[in-house]
Amino acid sequence: MSVSRRQPEADSRLARSKRLGERVEATVIQRVEELRAAPERDSRHDAIAEQCLAPSERLPFAGIALVEQGTPVEIKSVAAVQGQAEKTGRFYLREGQHAELLESAGVYVFVVAVPYPDRDPLAMKLVPASLVDELRGSWIEVDGRCTHTKLAWSHVFRDAEVSDGVE
Repeated sequence: MSVSRRQPEADSRLARSKRLGERVEATVIQRVEELRAAPERDSRHDAIAEQCLAPSERLPFAGIALVEQGTPVEIKSVAAVQGQAEKTGRFYLREGQHAELLESAGVYVFVVAVPYPDRDPLAMKLVPASLVDELRGSWIEVDGRCTHTKLAWSHVFRDAEVSDGVE
């Protein structure tokens, strides 16, 4: 059985994507003082609302007025422009993680970021996991990977909200 030469490349892209995502997570947690990093590295979410969180100009909310203290928060990020063929990036949502957020009345913070190198956030929006069900497509099952779906940032943000960084 031969090993595909593309696998290491795919792994390195995944590792880079993961590193960039973690950079955005750290930036969001630093900028939104009501959030703190989840206590365990194995946690199924990135942050916890350390105190009651209200919408602001920096972090608008969709479909919710307040986030209670202790609410789990999953931070998802994409680049504003992925490449010539793809105008909008896509958030990668895992079914198991999403189910846990639904069960615990958790929320997502979606972030559209400058493509490279620094990945600074251009726009952020907090959306309850229950509303994401209305935005997302069907779950995709792939051998060797978790069941997931992809959500274009244009389903969460208006173009004008992120236009500063989009080519």
